[in-house]
Amino acid sequence: YCIPHSQDGVRQSGPVIQLGNPRPVLAPYPRIMLVPPLSTLVRLERTILHGFITVQGQFRELKPVRKEDEGFFSRIGSFLKTWEFRPATRDGLPVEVEMLLIIPGFQI
Repeated sequence: YCIPHSQDGVRQSGPVIQLGNPRPVLAPYPRIMLVPPLSTLVRLERTILHGFITVQGQFRELKPVRKEDEGFFSRIGSFLKTWEFRPATRDGLPVEVEMLLIIPGFQI
């Protein structure tokens, strides 16, 4: 997770380098996680999802990074919509963060 660079002031394109001592961001820990049945999760490859966690602690714009993960995401997406997080914070205030969710592959 990280603060999207558009929230930190000037929007830049390309790689961004921040010099100095950036203010720390405290992690957006999960509060509620509804896990689908194991038979839904069986997959040999890991799945990578990209999105945001809002200041309300909800996923926003969660979608698969790779095209081959779209079918799996369609099976578990409704479960992920129920997840709730303690929002990430910076300087004691809730902030939206950009994140990658990596679901490991496994078989039963």
